[in-house]
Amino acid sequence: IVPAVSQAPVRVASLGPRLLVAYGPGTLCLFDAVTYDCQVELTAHARWVTAVDVREDLGFVATVGEDTVLNVWQVDASSGRIGLQHTSVVTDKLLTGAAMLGSEVMVTAYDSGELYRVGVF
Repeated sequence: IVPAVSQAPVRVASLGPRLLVAYGPGTLCLFDAVTYDCQVELTAHARWVTAVDVREDLGFVATVGEDTVLNVWQVDASSGRIGLQHTSVVTDKLLTGAAMLGSEVMVTAYDSGELYRVGVF
């Protein structure tokens, strides 16, 4: 069992020898997949995390939150270090989804018919 670091996990994903857990209150944690030791904990958003997408092959993680911000993180496969690669305010709406597609992240918002394209790479 992965130990409770925060509350309300929003997403769990595999990243090589680690597990990424995104917690609702804005925290991302990387756990060793064997021992479940927390290796990295960071505050990814000022408010609730609402969506996460992972590109395990590239080590990229895209997150959006109630703070209207899209963040793209890169996780180094060997060390587990996390670096912020991109950050931007998408729109003044509640962001609800994110998907990495090529050099862009597609973002959706609550009660909106628009699909926001954000160039990040």
